Amino acid sequence: MGLFGGDSVEEIAKLAAKGKSDKIIKIIDKKNEPKEVIAAAIKALGELTAKNDEDSQNKLTDLLDSEDPEIRTAAAKAGIETGSDYMKTRIQQLIANEKDPKVVEAIREDYHKKFFANN
Repeated sequence: MGLFGGDSVEEIAKLAAKGKSDKIIKIIDKKNEPKEVIAAAIKALGELTAKNDEDSQNKLTDLLDSEDPEIRTAAAKAGIETGSDYMKTRIQQLIANEKDPKVVEAIREDYHKKFFANN
């Protein structure tokens, strides 16, 4: 717990370094965490997904369907960073079906750079 009972970005980095995806997922599931903490937790899930952590990948996939466009954007960016074929497909689906043009705009360039830059 952070200074005022919340979690901190630094604590999330420590949890990620230890591979504690279950604790990171619990932080994301809290409703009162600051946006920067949630963003750090989502990024950490992406890092753990890249290391083949199945729970992280499952949560990241769930977050791609979040009602919150900022959460969808953060999850997509974290998924892109994994470089996995699975995330490539899921994010391609997100781009094709996303109703919010700001989400598409925020992730499209990163998606193409990661998956198509060397082709």
